[in-house]
Amino acid sequence: MRKAELVIVLGLAAALLAAPAAAQDTAAQEAACEAWSKDAKAAIPACTALIASGRLAGEDLANAYFNRGGARFRGREYEPAFADFSETIRLDPTIARAWGNRAAVAIAMNRFDQAAADLGQAIALDPDAVTERATRCLVLLLADRPAEALPDCDEAAKRAPGNSDVLGGRGAVHLRMGRPDLALADFEAQLRAAPGLADALYGRGVARAMQG
Repeated sequence: MRKAELVIVLGLAAALLAAPAAAQDTAAQEAACEAWSKDAKAAIPACTALIASGRLAGEDLANAYFNRGGARFRGREYEPAFADFSETIRLDPTIARAWGNRAAVAIAMNRFDQAAADLGQAIALDPDAVTERATRCLVLLLADRPAEALPDCDEAAKRAPGNSDVLGGRGAVHLRMGRPDLALADFEAQLRAAPGLADALYGRGVARAMQG
């Protein structure tokens, strides 16, 4: 089931005559940095220039690091992305998405305990978060902590009934805990929500095999 378990974001010119051009450059950099999800390659140097300029502080600086982290993650530059989200969190630890995104990077690097801890911070900041709970459920499962994973899947299922990913995740947890009957019920519900889904079919098959 490991494959199924694995299956769920960053100077003003001294001369007056240079000011308009500098402003234009800054505006272009800001636009490119903000558009990291559309063009990650352009966003990285734009965000880097803004960070290095010394013009940003507080929330604006945190956002630049956040955007560059997202661009680097898109480019599979995991260590630099992790560092950018860490700096975002240092500058503003109340940004739930930064914790969640750093968790995503940690997952990509197979650092499941780190991811679980970061998702816990994201959930503490946003208790209504469903994706973070469902993700932490699977992360804890991957970290061989299924008993700790189940409450997150149960809570996610309450908040998002019928969500295919949540049902599949909980089904995988039940399998790991040796509960094929409960797993089968989750995979059947998952197939009703997403007919023909390969992971759900596979999970159901495993559950049936465990039943004999």
